[in-house]
Amino acid sequence: MLVFWWQGRGYQTILIWLVTLTGFGIVAAIGKPLIPDRPWYWGLAFLASAAINWRVGTRLNKRAIQKRDPNTLRKRLFYRGGHRFMSMPMETFSIVLVAAGIFIAIQGELARSV
Repeated sequence: MLVFWWQGRGYQTILIWLVTLTGFGIVAAIGKPLIPDRPWYWGLAFLASAAINWRVGTRLNKRAIQKRDPNTLRKRLFYRGGHRFMSMPMETFSIVLVAAGIFIAIQGELARSV
């Protein structure tokens, strides 16, 4: 069982992730002869969802970011944004999605080579 929590419109993070993976799945099914079903492809899907989530989260939390005047990376990534997912501002959760995408791509290719 998975448990998610959010504040404001933070639920959009999970929707962005699901819609992006679904879109990549549909493209993979349609282009089956051309697109290989390999782990790097799904890692790319995670990276795409992270990019979209970063853009949407930055736009939604724009007021909180401007109020904070982020002159350091820590202040830019960790602040009390109005739209959070899993207790992090939406765009900060994109770092988790990037890490998961890289892990899936590398782990899958390493398992494939063994």
